[in-house]
Amino acid sequence: MVAFLATIALLSAQTDFPTRALGIGYVQTVEGNSIKISVPNKKATVLFFITVDCPIANRYAPEMARIAKEYAPKGFAFIRVYPEKILTSEMVVKHGKDFNLDTMPAIIDSKHFIVDKIRPTVTPEAAIVAGDGRLLYRGRIDAAYMDHGRFTDTPERRDLREALADILSNKPVRLRNVPAVGCDIPDIN
Repeated sequence: MVAFLATIALLSAQTDFPTRALGIGYVQTVEGNSIKISVPNKKATVLFFITVDCPIANRYAPEMARIAKEYAPKGFAFIRVYPEKILTSEMVVKHGKDFNLDTMPAIIDSKHFIVDKIRPTVTPEAAIVAGDGRLLYRGRIDAAYMDHGRFTDTPERRDLREALADILSNKPVRLRNVPAVGCDIPDIN
């Protein structure tokens, strides 16, 4: 019964999911480079929404790094998105180095331009954007956190990896919007 209710919750979350091209275009990294979120010659771009001070996001850093290392050679791009207005480029660069995430470009989304388009609610949360700008997946990295304070080293589901495998197999992503557990993305007001 619990599995059935969890499935209903996941399916109902699918309704708040943009299906058109997001129209994000180019953004500037903390290093000052201009990059495009949707890259036509890539399988897709994975965005990791994280913050420097979220313990759950920081605990996921090794898995984010493993995913990027494994899937970048398969044609995926990876970008870290920090949805906070109080961060400096130096803080983000240091965070990337401290948590071995510095192989991915980083963006400070201080005005929530990207957040408003993709609509993540917590950090960490992942999104996959197709080369044509459509959102293919938004949600948790895996089921290691089923609730705040409840962590397992052996998650039942690895949702982001499953979505990436679907894309590699030229299949539609099975679960497109999976609620994540983490730190609330702060308002910018």
